[in-house]
Amino acid sequence: RWLFATTETEPTRHGLSGRERALVYRLAVMTGLRAGELSKLTRGDFRLTDDCPHSVIPANKSKNGKTGYLPIASDLVPRLLEYMGT
Repeated sequence: RWLFATTETEPTRHGLSGRERALVYRLAVMTGLRAGELSKLTRGDFRLTDDCPHSVIPANKSKNGKTGYLPIASDLVPRLLEYMGT
C-alpha cells in the first residue's frame, strides 16, 4: 500500500506520471507479469467488461510462447477503465 500511495504523488519518470506508474505496479503485483510482458500489452489485450475481467497475453508476447489469460481483480478494473478512457 505504501508503494502505491507514495508513487501516485511522485513526479513523472520514465515517461509515466506517478499515477500511471502506480497503476502499472498494481497490475504487476496483481497479475505477476514481468516488466517486459507488461510493456508489450496493448489496450486490445484487456477484456475489462467481460463477466470475468481478464487480460489476454498473446503467445508472441509471453515468455513461454503460449497464450495466457490472467484475471484482473475487480478493484483494479475501474482504475484501468478510467486510464484507458473507456
